[in-house]
Amino acid sequence: MKNLMAKLVIALVVLSGIPDLGLAKTSPLVETITENSTTKFGSFRLSSNSYRIHNIPLNRGSADIILEGDGDTDLDLYVYDDNNNFIGKSECGCDYETISLQIYRSTIFKVKVVNRGDVYNDYTLTVR
Repeated sequence: MKNLMAKLVIALVVLSGIPDLGLAKTSPLVETITENSTTKFGSFRLSSNSYRIHNIPLNRGSADIILEGDGDTDLDLYVYDDNNNFIGKSECGCDYETISLQIYRSTIFKVKVVNRGDVYNDYTLTVR
């Protein structure tokens, strides 16, 4: 059903002449996670076969990054520090991923979420 809806939306966009809409996988979206007390979180929709980068400020200590999708596609999770050094990944072949981090200095981390599926995925990203 989701696949059919995605095809209908694409057909409507093509027929209406609306440009791009940011769906191309070559132009990833970059967003900052909102903060609520000690938990940072956000809910997002990720197009098929694409990725999004979230900039997440984390303080020294420990953190768990939790990615939970809607169950329709495989999502993968990658973490990089502010110098683009690879920190860790979670690739389970499903759309529930977690990474536990030990943070030695407060900085902004880049969290990359990749949708490997042929339909969009609505997901939630939580940091504790």
